[in-house]
Amino acid sequence: MNRRGRGGSATRAESRTRRSSLLKAMYRFRLLDQVTGADLGPFVSTRLAFEPGETLSRASGERFELVNVVEPENENFRAYLIVRRL
Repeated sequence: MNRRGRGGSATRAESRTRRSSLLKAMYRFRLLDQVTGADLGPFVSTRLAFEPGETLSRASGERFELVNVVEPENENFRAYLIVRRL
């Protein structure tokens, strides 16, 4: 029994669950504007793949509709996400 008694601290299983949720894989993508071709910067997600028609959003409040997914020529990021601003 721990020094705090029952319920005073997280069990080992609870700690492992919290740790594993913090260690999810992060995948890097690049956003490209469909109209101008401008590089809109990185997009990081725990999701491995996206489908055209999905809505993406950033913490800043920017929202995009995904138009196409293009595989990159290098390995620095997962894919180009061609988007339309909403």
